[in-house]
Amino acid sequence: MSIESALKGFINSDEPGALVLQGKWGLGKTYFWRRRIIDPFLKDSGISSNRKHYSYVSLFGVESLSDLKASIFQAANEFDSEALASRWRFVNPRWIWWKIKQILPHALDNAAIPHVRSSLAKSYNALTFFAIRNRLICLDDIERRGSGLQMLDILGLVSQLAEQRGCRLVVILNTGALEEKDQTIWDKHKEKVFIGEMTYSPTINECIELGLEDADGESWKPLATECLVQLGVSNIRIVQRAKRSIRKALGSVTGVSLRSETVERIVRVIVMLEFAHSGRAEGAPPIDLVLRTGPFDFTLSEMKMAERSEEEKIWLRQISDYNVFFGDDLDLALAALVQRGFPDDRELGNAITKFEGEAEAQDVRQAWHDAWRLYHDTFEDNTEELLNTLERVWPPVSSFESANNLQSVARLLRKLDRPELASQFIRDWVAQRGGPRVEELGPDHFHMFGPITDPELVEAMNAAYAPNKILPNLADAIKSMEDNSGTHALSIAAISAASPDEIVRVLDSNPGRYLTGAIENTLGLGDHPQEATWAKARENMRAALMLMAPRSPLMADRMSNKFGIRLDNPHRNGAE
Repeated sequence: MSIESALKGFINSDEPGALVLQGKWGLGKTYFWRRRIIDPFLKDSGISSNRKHYSYVSLFGVESLSDLKASIFQAANEFDSEALASRWRFVNPRWIWWKIKQILPHALDNAAIPHVRSSLAKSYNALTFFAIRNRLICLDDIERRGSGLQMLDILGLVSQLAEQRGCRLVVILNTGALEEKDQTIWDKHKEKVFIGEMTYSPTINECIELGLEDADGESWKPLATECLVQLGVSNIRIVQRAKRSIRKALGSVTGVSLRSETVERIVRVIVMLEFAHSGRAEGAPPIDLVLRTGPFDFTLSEMKMAERSEEEKIWLRQISDYNVFFGDDLDLALAALVQRGFPDDRELGNAITKFEGEAEAQDVRQAWHDAWRLYHDTFEDNTEELLNTLERVWPPVSSFESANNLQSVARLLRKLDRPELASQFIRDWVAQRGGPRVEELGPDHFHMFGPITDPELVEAMNAAYAPNKILPNLADAIKSMEDNSGTHALSIAAISAASPDEIVRVLDSNPGRYLTGAIENTLGLGDHPQEATWAKARENMRAALMLMAPRSPLMADRMSNKFGIRLDNPHRNGAE
């Protein structure tokens, strides 16, 4: 017979007595008792209502036997009040007693004479506890009671309620949680008090199923179950915390149907974080360690594995086997949910939405790259299939793909007699980079991944960028050319737009150590096939130096010796 069947048989019987429901801490004994035993019992319409009087009492913090009796009475009073209130009150003696119990505490509080109040209180306690008869009572958290409540008193009360009051009692106990003194008393007297002991020892799968049983039909449940099993989580509190956090995370995004990959990420991360946050007693890794195990950090951890303690090595292997690299914005938002216990819905929703967008972008990028497999991986004439695929997969990636990839697809479309589609792709790509993104059309980005030689694309980019181009002033542009570590596209454009006379005025007005390097780097600009400004800036600087050379023999020597500028050979470069 299963433990569930045995417990149901006991509470459904008319026979008084006491049972122990014991098991390891965290397996969900109380939850099992409530969900699988008591809830069905109280809902069973075939059981007489007179046998459904039930009291659940946690001994957590209870300091004395009188406090425990009062707690049992209070639990009984609260449970019975709703049922009694619905009966024929004026003819029911139980209702009359119930009303007396409501009035007496106020009378006790208002008694002015201390010894009268004490006497009334004792009478009240005796009368109220006298009413505790023929009930089903559950006593829980014995090992967490206050120091003033003795184990022998608890066992004596259990025996009294069973033998003298006709009660059925179930005492829930964490195996191995009693102190040595209490365990000795328990072992000595338990056979006289209890008719039997039942050990709750579910498998990991049974614990998880119990904790997630109200999640049947929710799409994330199978994956959560798989993750919990992988981590060996048998603590039902962690299971329930994971369930709660998953629901709150998914509920923070409304009006959006999340991709299955995003839901999977949320579930897997939350399960590990809840395990790390609440499962240290079960060997879980610290949550701060989990959040540091991105790909790069984990590589470093492997390199230093020899310096780790055995416990740290186990944690790192556990995280590695879980096969999720942590540390992005979504993970940090989920960690905040786990640690706070309640989410900032806006923060969490934004993190999920961002992750969803990035994942979608990755998907469309992959579709774009897969499309090129139709070109590279076969020699069949699949022109129509290739064209149809390119027409379908390019628009979703257009807003974040490079000019080089656009140039490639435009070239192929023209080759396959679809120039109008190539032009449409170019127009859309350029339009997507308007407003705050206009600098992506500028020279600093233009050739980032290689030269752009497609005339139609170059013209469209220049036309869109030119009205928004803000050139630096000429003095700053020339000065920036001292540094040859970058292209300085805007500085070159400013020099190319200036006249030689303007350049002369700036050189005269701004002496400094930078001059030689700035002039040499400008004169060294090559003939860029896509940037006419380079050659123009170089020629403007040379022309300015030619204007300055005739000023004096010293100036002529400077121009000749430093920059190779001679009046008889103005186009010669290189110093003597």
